[in-house]
Amino acid sequence: MRDATDPPSRWPFTTTAWRLLLFGLTPALLLAMYVTWRSTANYIQTDPRYCAQCHVAREQLAFWAPGSHQKVACQSCHKQTLEQAADMFRAYVLRNQTMPKSGQPRRLHAPDVPMSACAGCHFDQTGPVPSIAGTVGHEMHLKQPNVTCKSCHGRAIHKYANAVDSCGQCHEKETVRITGMAPLHCNACHSFRKHAATLLPSQHDCIDCHASRGVAFKDYSKDHHMANFACSVCHRPHDATPQGLVGCASCHTHMERRGLHAEAEHQQCVDCHKAHTWRVTNTECMVCHDGMKSHGAGAACQSCHSGK
Repeated sequence: MRDATDPPSRWPFTTTAWRLLLFGLTPALLLAMYVTWRSTANYIQTDPRYCAQCHVAREQLAFWAPGSHQKVACQSCHKQTLEQAADMFRAYVLRNQTMPKSGQPRRLHAPDVPMSACAGCHFDQTGPVPSIAGTVGHEMHLKQPNVTCKSCHGRAIHKYANAVDSCGQCHEKETVRITGMAPLHCNACHSFRKHAATLLPSQHDCIDCHASRGVAFKDYSKDHHMANFACSVCHRPHDATPQGLVGCASCHTHMERRGLHAEAEHQQCVDCHKAHTWRVTNTECMVCHDGMKSHGAGAACQSCHSGK
């Protein structure tokens, strides 16, 4: 026990007080350190403002900010290894002192966007973003070697180029050669987003598009077997042929040896077989044989003059 005659203690607190202070402050200090670490880690890993420390005056941020991905943090797509994250944080703390000096190449951090970053949002059919799950165009392309989402969409995210302009990178030979269709983009016929077995346009796709653009053509003869064919059987807009038409003889072989087809005047198929109806009527015959209108008493020309 201390009494009045004892000299004053060098410490303002008793041992018990020190113990209480130590054991009280240590958890609080550890908690503060944990909260600071979590806050810093969250800022580094999820906040675009961290990226803006360096990219604030660069076009990547300027083009990203007003785009459709403006609510998606940079870090959600640009994944980093622990080493890359540590290097970037060190540069951030030291105000870029660890970055290469002028004239030296800059080592990119997180330059890649893995497929999993895109798939996490765009393969989810229940989320608010457009889902590409089951769409024929994406499934067909992602099955190809070395093709990823970034192959087509990489430049579009930061508005360097539209995703639809990337087709020519691989399909440079598949240009549309028909004058009327030349201004159309690939997606006008080959819809990536449709759920179907093929990217080729169906007969209905062609008819609907032509109708919407006011391109008139005769109706199909519904009872003719060719009415069941896709338009691409005869029309090849990517082929370097006049109007992209496939020669009739490519399917109808040896017709030039049969009946009226053997006549020199009957060598041009479309002179008699009008597109999309294919049937030959007296009207077509009379274009050349006008003087024979009274011949046959109104019977069909083909009833006597067979083409086969």
